[in-house]
Amino acid sequence: MSIRLRAMELTDIEMMYSLENNPELWAMGCTTVPYSRHALRQFVEQTAGDIYADRQVRLVIEADGEPVGCADLYDVDARNLRAAISVAVLPQHRGRGIGQEAVRQLVDYATRHLGLHTLTCITAASNHAMGGAARHAGFTECGRLCDWLRIDGTPHDAVILQYIPKK
Repeated sequence: MSIRLRAMELTDIEMMYSLENNPELWAMGCTTVPYSRHALRQFVEQTAGDIYADRQVRLVIEADGEPVGCADLYDVDARNLRAAISVAVLPQHRGRGIGQEAVRQLVDYATRHLGLHTLTCITAASNHAMGGAARHAGFTECGRLCDWLRIDGTPHDAVILQYIPKK
């Protein structure tokens, strides 16, 4: 299977619509309301394409030429050379190593091409897929946030994972 990260296109709106409107994923971020196709179209069209101006970049994860998810660098801090990462894969494409490879490619892009030094990932302690993908890419757990997330009305811990390139 061929996995690659690429820039967003208007043709990705339906895939993004499916991800952004999946309530299972809302607990992992800060989303509490659905996104319209119009709002997603505006996001794609208005993104400057400058990670330092936007302080973020969303890349589409392609598996064998099909858009199957998104990989984000956000809270980009040019002064301190750091950013946070997030990866989401459509449910029907999970369990095939796509997220793991997307995290690896996102780390490579962030460190080798953007020159970022530190990456973080905050995820639910119970999200073994994201935690495992991050650990596989070289992230280590550096903290825990107790009762950080509310999933189905119940508090859940989050783990903080950090990547610092080996010297």
